[in-house]
Amino acid sequence: PLGQGEAVGEGDAVQLAFDPHGARYVTLAGRDGTGQLEIYRTLETGGVEGLTTAPFSLVLDDAPGPQEFLLLAHDVPLSEVELRVQLQDGTGDLKTITLDKH
Repeated sequence: PLGQGEAVGEGDAVQLAFDPHGARYVTLAGRDGTGQLEIYRTLETGGVEGLTTAPFSLVLDDAPGPQEFLLLAHDVPLSEVELRVQLQDGTGDLKTITLDKH
């Protein structure tokens, strides 16, 4: 597993794993060094606890700078606008990890 600040590069495949801590929904997103926020997917977790692997992997593109991954846990479905607001301003149950992209 990768930890905060570890190095990754263009073309690397990343498999996200997370603990929903009982939340019914988890939204996974990313922000690259240009500041571009991309919502990957909202998953319905059923309120489980424990480590869960996302049902997809990501291949990093050539965007410069650090790669930030965001996880937003929520108990009700949120619109894309609500998701973007919470992911951008850090409200809600938000966790992040930033990798050093070279």
